[in-house]
Amino acid sequence: MKKTKYSFILILGWLFLYGCQNASETQTETGMKTPSASETQNEIKSQETTRSKDEHMFHEKVTTDIIQTTSNEALVPTVYDTLLTKSFTNKWVPSALTKGQEIFLTIWDLQSDIYNRGLYQYYLNRGGESWTKVYENLITIGATKHAEIIKQANEKYNSNKDTIKKNDGANSQPQNNIFNDLDQKFIHETEENLNALLGQYIKDHSSDFTQ
Repeated sequence: MKKTKYSFILILGWLFLYGCQNASETQTETGMKTPSASETQNEIKSQETTRSKDEHMFHEKVTTDIIQTTSNEALVPTVYDTLLTKSFTNKWVPSALTKGQEIFLTIWDLQSDIYNRGLYQYYLNRGGESWTKVYENLITIGATKHAEIIKQANEKYNSNKDTIKKNDGANSQPQNNIFNDLDQKFIHETEENLNALLGQYIKDHSSDFTQ
């Protein structure tokens, strides 16, 4: 009797899962709902963070053992959280950061801005700071495809710097956002796993992150 009851529950669960999946597929096929660009960005970001959320743990100090035993992708948020505990109120004071930490933070900030409101927001936030360094830093960790996208973005920024600076502090992007195409290229770049490369860089330069 008990076995039959469990079997019945499993069948109901399978039918529910199949029904939800089928409904979702039908909705997409019939064109009832087309995800917006922001929904696409959020979905991709969610997928990236979900892959490593079970391994991501908070540590007051990053040790060599933690670095070597944590997966590359989980290592990225782990290191970032630990850097925050050191109260880096001004990340860009050279004496406060090792070379590896600076490379890490420029790439972290780039990703954070792009997945939030795109490259336009990135240049508003970093116009006087790390945008000049991030291309070389991406090359350093082996993210050449992402670096090429940022190289194109930097060229656009240089050509439109004065106009973009006028919008500093604005709550919304212009309708004709010159970075839209590059935002999409960066977000949908699948040949390189940026967090995996960044995590490997941390492992290869662990002494920069255990100080």
